[in-house]
Amino acid sequence: MRVNALDDLNKALELSNDQQTRTKCHAHCQRGVLYRKQDNLEAARADFEAAAQLGSKFAREQLVEINPFAALCNQMLRQAFDQLK
Repeated sequence: MRVNALDDLNKALELSNDQQTRTKCHAHCQRGVLYRKQDNLEAARADFEAAAQLGSKFAREQLVEINPFAALCNQMLRQAFDQLK
């Protein structure tokens, strides 16, 4: 029987309870990364939002990266700061 990482993460989330917020947070982040690699941005966004609500800084950063408007804003800010140097 072949089990993939996505199945493992789904099972971890299914089995985790309210006491295991760290486990849930990590599983959502990891599953979000897998979904992002599969170009499933809606599923990735949902997982990163769940992880961000559990306190993940990484998840918040990922949400900014996959938001096209935020990415454009970050690019413009980088260019502005580069011109100030």
